[in-house]
Amino acid sequence: MKKICFVAPELSPFSTGGIGVLLHNLLVEYQDEDVEFHVLALRDSSIDNNVFKHIFPKTILWRSVDLVQTTTDPALNPPDWAFTTHPWHYKSYQAAQALKAIAALGNAFDVIEFPDWGGLAFCAIQEKLLGNLGGALLAVRLHSTDSILRAGQPVIGGHAAANLADLERKSLLDADLVVAHLASIARATQQHFGFSTKWLSAVRIDAPPIPMKSATKSIRFETTTDICFPSKIQALKRPDVFLNGALAFMRSHVEYTGNILFLAHPSDEDLRQQLSDKIPVKFAERVTFLFDAPSSVRASIIERSISIFPSPFESFCLAAYEASMHGGWVALNKENPAFSDATIWEDGTNCLKFDGTSLGLAECLELAWSQRAELQLRSVSHSAAKQPYWMKLPNRKAKVSSEVKTQRTPLVSVVVPYFNMGRYIHRTLESALASTYANMEIVLVDDCSTDQHSQMVLDKIRQADQFDCVRVVSAPTNVGLSGARNLGIRQARGEFILTLDSDDLIRSDFIETAVGALLKNPDYSLVVPQTAFVTEESSNSEMTVIDYALFIGEAIRGGTMANRYSTATSLGRRELYAEFPYDEYLSSYEDWDFYARAVRAGKRFIVASDIYFYYRRRAGSMIAENTRHRHIRNLSIIRSKQLLTAGHAAIDLNIMTDSEASYNTELDRLSGIGTMRVDGNSDQKDQYIRMLRGQIAHQDILLKDANTKLSSIQETVEAWRSAGAANKGNARSEATKINRKKRSLSWPLGGWYSNAKIRKSIRELMRSGEFDAKWYLANNPDVAAAGMDAALHYLKYGRNEGRLGRPGD
Repeated sequence: MKKICFVAPELSPFSTGGIGVLLHNLLVEYQDEDVEFHVLALRDSSIDNNVFKHIFPKTILWRSVDLVQTTTDPALNPPDWAFTTHPWHYKSYQAAQALKAIAALGNAFDVIEFPDWGGLAFCAIQEKLLGNLGGALLAVRLHSTDSILRAGQPVIGGHAAANLADLERKSLLDADLVVAHLASIARATQQHFGFSTKWLSAVRIDAPPIPMKSATKSIRFETTTDICFPSKIQALKRPDVFLNGALAFMRSHVEYTGNILFLAHPSDEDLRQQLSDKIPVKFAERVTFLFDAPSSVRASIIERSISIFPSPFESFCLAAYEASMHGGWVALNKENPAFSDATIWEDGTNCLKFDGTSLGLAECLELAWSQRAELQLRSVSHSAAKQPYWMKLPNRKAKVSSEVKTQRTPLVSVVVPYFNMGRYIHRTLESALASTYANMEIVLVDDCSTDQHSQMVLDKIRQADQFDCVRVVSAPTNVGLSGARNLGIRQARGEFILTLDSDDLIRSDFIETAVGALLKNPDYSLVVPQTAFVTEESSNSEMTVIDYALFIGEAIRGGTMANRYSTATSLGRRELYAEFPYDEYLSSYEDWDFYARAVRAGKRFIVASDIYFYYRRRAGSMIAENTRHRHIRNLSIIRSKQLLTAGHAAIDLNIMTDSEASYNTELDRLSGIGTMRVDGNSDQKDQYIRMLRGQIAHQDILLKDANTKLSSIQETVEAWRSAGAANKGNARSEATKINRKKRSLSWPLGGWYSNAKIRKSIRELMRSGEFDAKWYLANNPDVAAAGMDAALHYLKYGRNEGRLGRPGD
């Protein structure tokens, strides 16, 4: 009997959402097969045990809350607030930890299936590559990734959205198997993420079950037939296309007396209001928003209506099948791959098709209206896979048990650049020598250290028996960090290279874990450890963690904005470093550049979930001394190597650096407004704000933050205007009222804007109940040590870094 586990972020009828409905249908449809179903529920509170057992009598329920430890070692397991990449990265981590706990209880699955949305499979797949989840086949089902959905709707992006796209991409690329409901969706996904055609060979097409039979007879297009929108009111679903197209048809045919119906919950209330505002008065009584209708009422309306589906992308669109199978008509966007000619949908036979535009929809309805006497559409005929993909798979357990575990232990070279680090080098070397992996050498590269203490320490290392596997290599001149690493790699003899800076620490089992993973997975080139920042005095025996930095590995999108590839320390195949030597022109970010070039060349990384590397946060480190000028310089060098081609044009990613520099320039100019007198020319201020908006409009990366600042400036200018009107130019008096302090007319805007806005924000934060200052300081010792106000730190830095404001967030 096969054992299948579904990782469920949602499950019908306990929660809403298409993923939960599909999972419900799978469990019901195939419960009589020779299979044992398990469900790992991530949103546990909504599931009632008795109801679950009644609906799914043969399914075993696991709850992540019962499996994942709430108290963990901060030096080994990152807490939720450490996942500044994206909240769903933490959900993925929780799922992997829960699955490891289930395995520890003696449960071995043949298949573990995840949805694609949110990259939920990311951590579990990486854990399997590291050898921690046994022989279960890890499958990802295509429901629609956030990345694909975002491509079809006008939303503001940012670092988190880019990181989420990378989590989703890597989950799909590294999965053992990908399940698609339609071949056209598999091809669309492949094209969106830029996967090779080889990726399609890992895709299985599995038609999902729909628990209903097709109607024997469909409706006719009558004068009273309603035109219905059964999808969610959100930008991706294109409700504006539906409304405009339906209204255009109604204007052209006074003899048509049917209504326009919205049958979905308004996911976007602002969009719903925009739709309402567009309805002409004469049609107001014929347009209805019917929310939260009972399923029986909804079905009775759909079976007598023409349902419109204008969305540019769906992974399957169960609602369209249900509408047609109920006996209603459906009009579909033919540009949507779920409705393409390669699918079961055939224009004029079981559906109407239009080009995805409002006028296209109006023309489609116009044509159907003109042919209504003879046009008869039949219900779509759908059949679920008689035998789901897991029943066609070979016996995974037999395959795993027949594998021969490798005993090879190739030489690993630990390359340690050294420059005036006499205070820390002993702890770094002891950290490496504590490794559980025996076949290792350490190449210590002295980059012409200048202080006497560091030179003395180096001499003692050469003579000490405990460091007999340490080989000291001296650079002929000070070549910098990149040059020292390159020199050490050239001198190294190992098949694998571990880069380790001379003030940092590595966990004792990382080398053994990483080498084992690369030996088992020859398609991968490097293993990334997750990182904890530790205090200056930390050692392997006494570790004090103060922060974290978590990585994604192949950060195709997020890596253009920040280094989400890996920390500087990682273990890789020697040929990787030979192919991509560190850029010695870079004074920092050399690791960021190294990983970016490798990933663009198609190299693949395995990413550990737990903490294996410890970065010593100290005064004088590269991070501590990184200036804005150095940041822009090095980032410009990295991005200049990343070329994008479009038609006959080619640009490098320095366009992002230019955009960010333009943004910072505008912020600098913004502070210059403070030198204006309060009674200055309001037209000049209006002109400046318009210019500022134009400059920032194209800066997608920082747009949300920029819009917030601009709104505040506009409010300030409006205050100036009100002051001038109310006091006939006595702006000083009004400014005094606003600030509640006496200010001179030449007092700068910058000071008032920043201080007043911050004080107001702090008051609102404290009143909201969303922030606990004592808890924040207790859980962020670096903030407490700095003596900074808790609320001020949270508003300026903490929330952007993903830190929590109160327990339980």
